[in-house]
Amino acid sequence: MFDILIKGGTIVDGSGAPGFTGDVAVQDGRIAAVGPAIAGEARRTFDATGRIVAPGFIDPHTHFDVQLLWDGAARPALEHGITCVVPGNCSLSLAPLKAADRKGLVGMFQQIEEMPPEAFTEAFDWTWEDFAGYRDAIAKTLQLNAAPLVGHSVIRLWVMGADAQKRAARPDEIAGMQDLLRQCLEAGAVGLSTSFVDVDENGHPVPSRFASFDELDALCAVLGERGRMLQIVPEFYATDITLARIDQLAELSVKHAIPTTFSPLFDNNGTPDNAPRALARVEEQFARGARVWPQMQTRPIDISFSLLRPSLFFSRLPRWVRVLRLPLAERLAALTNPAIADKMVEDAGPDGGLAMMGELVLRGGDAAPAALAGRTLADIAAERGEGPALEAAVKKITADTAEIWGLKDRGLLQEGKAADIVVFDADTIGRGEERPQFDMPGAGMRYVRDAIGIEAVVVNGQMAWEGGAYTDARAGVVCELA
Repeated sequence: MFDILIKGGTIVDGSGAPGFTGDVAVQDGRIAAVGPAIAGEARRTFDATGRIVAPGFIDPHTHFDVQLLWDGAARPALEHGITCVVPGNCSLSLAPLKAADRKGLVGMFQQIEEMPPEAFTEAFDWTWEDFAGYRDAIAKTLQLNAAPLVGHSVIRLWVMGADAQKRAARPDEIAGMQDLLRQCLEAGAVGLSTSFVDVDENGHPVPSRFASFDELDALCAVLGERGRMLQIVPEFYATDITLARIDQLAELSVKHAIPTTFSPLFDNNGTPDNAPRALARVEEQFARGARVWPQMQTRPIDISFSLLRPSLFFSRLPRWVRVLRLPLAERLAALTNPAIADKMVEDAGPDGGLAMMGELVLRGGDAAPAALAGRTLADIAAERGEGPALEAAVKKITADTAEIWGLKDRGLLQEGKAADIVVFDADTIGRGEERPQFDMPGAGMRYVRDAIGIEAVVVNGQMAWEGGAYTDARAGVVCELA
């Protein structure tokens, strides 16, 4: 008897092949069968008629490192069909980290990801220091799968202490970092992340930015022992420097036989040639055998902020940063003080920092052609006599991503693969309006968007989301690597 039998849906199996009407059977956490009409009984039968049945989506750039410790579903990721997340990006992870260095790392997370301090102090007991301890801690709560990176900045902190944020490493320190990285990879890290742009809460470069090329090269040699990923944040604000980073990644990829990836890659009106030039350089490097994978946003990035806490939106305006870091009572007093407020407005004026960041729009707005705004890709494709490539889109965020990152048995609806499945309505799938939600530890606020059109999400053979609600299933795991 099958555990779950999903019947009558359009199966888009992640391979890129045309979808077909059929059934998917699940047993013992694995895909037991895929075909036009599967005979047999099941403990649970799900009617997917008129719906798409696809592998669970994989999100390769997240910062759920802390949230996974109290929310194993990484809400709202799972309800959007995401069955695997990659935390630990941008040089930051919660391990390996000595207890004495926790405060400094929390400050970096607050600056880069705007995480409230209570997220690190009220929701879990921080008992580990090594990567294996962190892996075991998140494994207790997982409702979806995780493939965590280890951060270059914390590796430097472990080996060099305070000097990690002051200078280049000596040869013996580099050797120590190599040994530590090996331990992390053995404990389940999917690769190493580093950053060339990020700063801490005081505006100082994060530790990874003090590394020499020799240090990065030595760490990539360790990644090469297992064929693991290197993720970087390049100087995305300068196209020429980004191209140089692509070339550097290509050299590391070829030399050490590793996959590399960089994010973000922005397409914007301010630098219209940025994405085309970067993608052209990527194609050149792939032609010579390098693996340099760009991660590109598929929709505009909207930045929501509150004056209740600091925001990266104001990072170029020192006076704003100083005021928004004051205790709440002092902050409110400053914001209502005409002398201070006028100066802040002046800073953000037509020649100030905010003007450089583009037009500030409240709750939405984009530059889509008027004739296309608000319409679905399927509608536009039908008007043009074309197809919306649903199969190709699914492949990019399932099988392709699993292969690039070396995630074992993920990303395909094939017999024997892990049963990570999403059932969705292709006509309505989308995201709801952005709304504030006070669900962070300490009643902290964040912005979320609810899922639309996702009808069921299966993680390792167990129903994790159905009918607009999360279940009690705790079937997520730290992913095995190929």
